[in-house]
Amino acid sequence: MAIGGVSLGEPWEPDLNTICGRSAPYLVYVLESPEFEAMAMKYGHDSEIGAFAIWGQAWWKRDIIVLRPTTLHLIGHELRHIQEGHFHEDHRG
Repeated sequence: MAIGGVSLGEPWEPDLNTICGRSAPYLVYVLESPEFEAMAMKYGHDSEIGAFAIWGQAWWKRDIIVLRPTTLHLIGHELRHIQEGHFHEDHRG
């Protein structure tokens, strides 16, 4: 399927990155590479990934999405992890 000349691949799944509203806020950090890589490694991720999500922990119950300036398109993917209550690896404290 193509929309505006951009191919979305086949088969296209329109609900794949559907984002719903939330009653609780979440934080989004957009970090340059050195800071992003240090934070990724702190939470057990490979420093080469483009984005990741952290479930709120301890007294600070805010979910966090961490992105690079070049990977803002991944925010929907990471928000979906928060909404569905699962991540590639579980980093809940």
